[in-house]
Amino acid sequence: MSHRRLSPPTKRLAGLGRTLASSLGTLFALLAISAPAHALPSFARQTGEECAACHIGAFGPQLTPHGMRFKMEGYADTDGKAGKIPLSAMVVGSAGHSKADGDSSPSLQEASVFLGGRLVDHLGAFLQATTDGHAHNKFSLDNVDIRYARTLSLKDSDLLLGVSLNNNPSVTDPFNTAPAWRFPYMSAELVDTAAPLLAGGLEMQVAGANAYALWDNSIYAELGFYKSLSSSFLNDVNVDPLDVKISGAAPYWRLAYMKDNHVDAWSAGLMGMNTKLVDRTAGGPSDKYNDIGVDATYTYLGDRKNIYAVNAAYMHERQTLDASSGGDKVSLNRFDVNGSWYYDQTYGLTAGLFDTNGTGSDNDSRGYILQADWTPWGKEGSWGSPWANVRLGVQYTGYNRLGGTSDGASDHNTLYGFVWTSF
Repeated sequence: MSHRRLSPPTKRLAGLGRTLASSLGTLFALLAISAPAHALPSFARQTGEECAACHIGAFGPQLTPHGMRFKMEGYADTDGKAGKIPLSAMVVGSAGHSKADGDSSPSLQEASVFLGGRLVDHLGAFLQATTDGHAHNKFSLDNVDIRYARTLSLKDSDLLLGVSLNNNPSVTDPFNTAPAWRFPYMSAELVDTAAPLLAGGLEMQVAGANAYALWDNSIYAELGFYKSLSSSFLNDVNVDPLDVKISGAAPYWRLAYMKDNHVDAWSAGLMGMNTKLVDRTAGGPSDKYNDIGVDATYTYLGDRKNIYAVNAAYMHERQTLDASSGGDKVSLNRFDVNGSWYYDQTYGLTAGLFDTNGTGSDNDSRGYILQADWTPWGKEGSWGSPWANVRLGVQYTGYNRLGGTSDGASDHNTLYGFVWTSF
């Protein structure tokens, strides 16, 4: 699910803590009442399983090993019952505050509709269209991931093979460390910080064709190539085109080892992408971005009463800026780590650290994120199962350094509350 867009701050709120609690409670009540009984979360309806089977904390996007397998198998697993329509929707209401950026009044942060699930045998899709509080009721094309997958038996092991057509490098990734899916899954994002190109710089701007394989439920490999979408197509789907485009095709690759012990699971991997960007209209020399990253995850599932998860990722980017800066060479590094605890798939606490640094001190930013959330539904037998789900959360982001300096960094510390529903 997308977590990039936010209505900008509009006006000051008096008594933020009391207002947040009251407003979020009102939003929760309205959204709960308005969720139509016939509009079911499509994955849960398709498989007949609870949300908690595939998602840590009974709410996306953080996946369990079972959820990873469902994704790699092309979103096509089913309980065998006919008549399942793969449609879902999502609504997020939020409010936020920081000293430097002011307050955002309680409002619609975003709303999405999804085509998500099995289309035919072995073929499934995750297609998202999203609008926000300032889109004037226009929906724009968001994440797209259309997959075909088959499992072959070779000797004593299984080989899962798949292909994906998508529009966001790393949206295909099954791990919780991928740039498209890493914590925070929903945030205020009142402050922009530097990030490698692979960490969201090309999302919705490109079309990719990827092939992937999972050998013996352990070794995951993926290779894809991306090209920029035309300005006319992006305008037609209400996505603002970048001023630059990919020259030729940009290769993306992924390699990981994963182990599911049922009581716990872990993974370790590598990913990378090499991209040349040129002026969209004039062409000419290119800026080169070479990204490489390492990541690791550990999840303790136990008896599913207490679930612990740790996710860490480091990415290094080497830039050669022939087009924009006369051949200057720039480096950029990004490190993220977070740990979460969920009790009874309902109550969650997450703490994360982030650190960005590189050539030029203005790239240096570091801080922490603390989140508490409550997911009352999403379990077998819970209200609305499997028709609706909701997560209420409060998040605090603190900055130790921002834009290369610690002076005034804490003025951008942000308190943020959200109500995130799916139905």
